[in-house]
Amino acid sequence: MALGRPHSKDFPEKYRKSFELYKLTETQAPAGSTLADQVATFLQWAISKEQEGFAKGEIISIGALAHGLDNSRNTAAKGVEQLVAMGMLARTKLKSPYEIVSRVPIFKDSGLVADEQISLTLKMDSESTFSDARRLKYPDPDDPFAEFLLAELAASNDGLIKESFAGNWASGELLYYFRMRSVVRDGGAVGYLSEITFLNLTPEQSEKFIDRFTLLRDQHVSRFSMYSVLEQCGLTDLRAGRTQVTVGNPPGLIARGLEEFINGRTIDMEDYLERKTMLKWSYALFKPDADPMVTFSVCFVRPDLISIFIRKLDVELK
Repeated sequence: MALGRPHSKDFPEKYRKSFELYKLTETQAPAGSTLADQVATFLQWAISKEQEGFAKGEIISIGALAHGLDNSRNTAAKGVEQLVAMGMLARTKLKSPYEIVSRVPIFKDSGLVADEQISLTLKMDSESTFSDARRLKYPDPDDPFAEFLLAELAASNDGLIKESFAGNWASGELLYYFRMRSVVRDGGAVGYLSEITFLNLTPEQSEKFIDRFTLLRDQHVSRFSMYSVLEQCGLTDLRAGRTQVTVGNPPGLIARGLEEFINGRTIDMEDYLERKTMLKWSYALFKPDADPMVTFSVCFVRPDLISIFIRKLDVELK
């Protein structure tokens, strides 16, 4: 989504005037709500009603908000962060004002997306080998990768993924690529994580992605995060969804795809080629927009070679 050009200045008076109207027309905050909760509720009301200065593309600055409501900057910031988590506000760069990007909450259950970027690349000193970026007509019953994606999206138990599957991931032209992560064991490289990632981008974003992705691959850059590449395509403020962990065997098309793009490189992929049982991860990246899901990834992970520790755990019974 291309963010609009916000005004360069924000004024306390805009918050003061709208807050006075809000107090006259809306019921009082429920018992037990914090000052930050009250700030967030007011902002959500002002944006949804498109009060003067609160239309899509306008800015919200912490200083003006705090001054206008006679709150501390800390309280104002905590209230704003609640709307960021909902996908109603976004920030294009550090220390810049927040911009209104949606009148309604995009992430109605904000607990389904992470508060920060989650990247295994930034956590581990290991090599990655990438395939080229490929185009996919979707859905296509004659293309095994389209059928694989269709089955994986349909099988997901994640509410945000299901919503996107029924909406902006119902059809279109997608990009996809493979990645094999490897570690050194006994003097040789051993594959520990295979990944296939599908991307739903605009035609302009797709061309930019292919250019940047190909440049990095041609320069043999083995450690880069998709967040940085997608930011150069105009996709900022991406959020990671929950990673769903199950158990499975890498399907034949994954094994064949890995074998094709590894193309003789000295990486031990025996467990993948023999389709041994592994941990299976699926996850997506989302943007604060009406059609939020940008990427969908499926990974097969060798648990004998890598340990992942999770601070927060969501468990759901089927």
